[in-house]
Parts: sequence; C-alpha cells; structure tokens
Amino acid sequence: MLVTIALMLQAAPPVVIDLLVAPSPACRPDNDADAIVVCARKGADAQFRVRPLPDVPEAQLLPKAETSLAGGTLSAEGEAAAMPQGQVSRRAMVRFRLPF
Repeated sequence: MLVTIALMLQAAPPVVIDLLVAPSPACRPDNDADAIVVCARKGADAQFRVRPLPDVPEAQLLPKAETSLAGGTLSAEGEAAAMPQGQVSRRAMVRFRLPF
C-alpha cells in the first residue's frame, strides 16, 4: 500500500506557492503587515468535486428479472438488510410466488 501511495505522489504535478507575492487589496482585511492572509476563489476546487448523478426515469431502468412459471411468478431480486453493530447484509434472492 505504501508503494501505491508513493507512486501516486510521484505522478502528481508539483504545486508552487509564491509567498512573496502580496495579496490583492480586496483580500487584506486590515493593515496589519504581520498578519497571514489566505485568499481563494469561491468554488475554485469545484472541478475536483464529484457531482451528483442525474435522476434516471423509471422507463430507462433495467426491467425486473421475473418470469411466469407454472401459474406463479419466478423472480430474482437483490436485498440489503441492516444487522447489529452497523453491518449490512446484502443478499441475492430467488423467489417463487404462487397466488392462492
């Protein structure tokens, strides 16, 4: 794992921060020359954020995996159930339903 992190760090371009450049007057809140001021543009890192997925209409979703068999319905479904200690049990279920 450390090798993977080291390779990722080598692939990243170096970031150069010039501390000798004075900030713009709009960025400095007071006239204290000893103050450390950090200026940034709002939303400048938006290009690195993951955006939410668009809503998909139900008509474009995959059809339910079911078929009729011997007067009943055979279906394959996925389930998730909460268990004690915060664990989640994921299950694949094959169900056969008979009307009565």
